[in-house]
Amino acid sequence: MNLPEQGPGGKGGRSTRALSISRLMTLRGLTAIDLGSHEGYNSLDLFESGCASVVGIEIRDRYVEVAREEARKLGYTSVSFLKADVRTIDEQGLGRFDLCLCTGLLYHMQNPFNLLKRIRNICKVMALETHIAPSFLNLFAAGNKYRCNLTWMRRTVTLDGRPFTGRLNVFPPSQDMQKTSGSVVSHSTFWLDQGSLLKALDLAGFRTKAVYFGVTPTGFPDILVDHGRSRTKVFVLAEVKDHDGPPEKVEPGKMEGCPRLVVVA
Repeated sequence: MNLPEQGPGGKGGRSTRALSISRLMTLRGLTAIDLGSHEGYNSLDLFESGCASVVGIEIRDRYVEVAREEARKLGYTSVSFLKADVRTIDEQGLGRFDLCLCTGLLYHMQNPFNLLKRIRNICKVMALETHIAPSFLNLFAAGNKYRCNLTWMRRTVTLDGRPFTGRLNVFPPSQDMQKTSGSVVSHSTFWLDQGSLLKALDLAGFRTKAVYFGVTPTGFPDILVDHGRSRTKVFVLAEVKDHDGPPEKVEPGKMEGCPRLVVVA
């Protein structure tokens, strides 16, 4: 398996995500959904860490096949993988899960705010790991891998009628996006900065519990996820404010103020 966030190994330790979440909340008996499940390692780790069932969602056929085969070899009948577009995840009829794991995904969205609103409809708690747009000074502190496609200028765009600030992440026009682990529909995506991410979470209906960005928040334990300025990565634990309420209708995403956020034909 290809493991971008290598864990210590052992049960539930292929990656650092499930082990990190288990330090913040109990996973025993929970239902979970893993968005952008890639080759399934986070889904398998969540199950081994105590979740009663896990559904992995992935849009690339090659990753779905690898994940299903691994679950089959392990005999994990309570871990399943579906090919689906996360941009309409609340329209897939999957119900509401105790936990949503969203890692390595939000920054691949043209409209991350729209996705957060949809995630709000399918879970009670979300564990979010994502890159954020660094400030100008922190742009130089970030590793080249994480800043090479970011625009130098920050900009404000309007997502679903709300203004957010961040940076565009732009792949070369010649790049075949199907061969990347990023967006399959656009060469340009929008990275929210930290302030706009927290704003988007609040407006989407989440209550932020803990934010890890270079330091451990007061009253919370250290986690294994490598967060901070050098990787422009933040880890957030958030709960839905009204998770017992009915799902809210989410309209198709609208993006204004940025003509480069266009879908690949």
